Amino acid sequence: MKLFQKTSVAVALTIIMIAAAIGIGQWRAASADPVEETAQSTGLDSSLSTAAYTKWIDDQADVLTDQQEEQIALFNANWVKRYDSLIAVATRTSIDGKIDDYAYDLGVQIELAAADGILVINTSTGDCYLAVGSDYPMTDSQVSSYMDQYLYEDAMAGKFGDGVVKLFTGVNEFYVDQYGLGYLSKGSSSYNSRTDTIISVIALVVILVVIASILDSLRYTSYRQRYYGVVNPPYVFRPILFWHGPGYGWYQRRWRRPPPPPPGGKNADALWQKHLGGLLSPTLDSDPKQMVTYSCPVRKTKIDVVIHGLGWFCISPGISEVSVRVNKDVNVTFRKAMI
Repeated sequence: MKLFQKTSVAVALTIIMIAAAIGIGQWRAASADPVEETAQSTGLDSSLSTAAYTKWIDDQADVLTDQQEEQIALFNANWVKRYDSLIAVATRTSIDGKIDDYAYDLGVQIELAAADGILVINTSTGDCYLAVGSDYPMTDSQVSSYMDQYLYEDAMAGKFGDGVVKLFTGVNEFYVDQYGLGYLSKGSSSYNSRTDTIISVIALVVILVVIASILDSLRYTSYRQRYYGVVNPPYVFRPILFWHGPGYGWYQRRWRRPPPPPPGGKNADALWQKHLGGLLSPTLDSDPKQMVTYSCPVRKTKIDVVIHGLGWFCISPGISEVSVRVNKDVNVTFRKAMI
């Protein structure tokens, strides 16, 4: 425990805790949920509920992961909120007839609006088709261009889920470029991330304050045991937290008189044993070789010998040298006589 009572160790531990907190934050960022990463990188509002939009995903071919379906639903939730538009997704292992006719018929069947679209994928052939309504903001040529740019390469490689997410990301960029962020234009899209950051910072500060308080308590306990009653201690207790200093209640509540000496009688031995090494410290050394000797030549003027935690006495001139042997945890200083 003595190691933690040193100021340098306390400061080092504080720095280590800060570095650890930063490292944890970086690790959490690196292992973040893919849905949340998509939301942050595309300016989506991840606080919106996606439950109502899962019905617009019909993955009969089973090529979409749960995370990909959640990402698609989050895109649709944001598009409906901002632009009153969505894109349904249907995957099939086989399709009878032309895929474009199938897509339009399916769109009518599930009652899509004029500003909506439906993406149909035939996994057996790799064919993909995005059928859009008459009021959809993209032209046919733009739809074909986006399909070529974002989806077809992954579809040919059998990575249908990745391709769909890339296509939706591209379409979202088109929406933002053309119409802005809608109700998020004033910057509220980052509200959740800012809130998370604030909460993380507050939690980090609380943890650091608790650790600093524990270290201050350990250091102060050692300081009080050594220097309580010393008129001029060799140094002033300097806490990590300023409100633990001598002018504040934390310090004053702890600076109490030591308990009176154990009374004589049958309880004396029990009291000594109970407090020995604690309130009654430091204890005597059983081996004189473990003790420390402090020496000082006596000058022409009187000097005071101060044994920290015990008291002081004055030495008159004429003595060649003064040696004091004490416990290794007790300090001795020599000063010009006060009297």
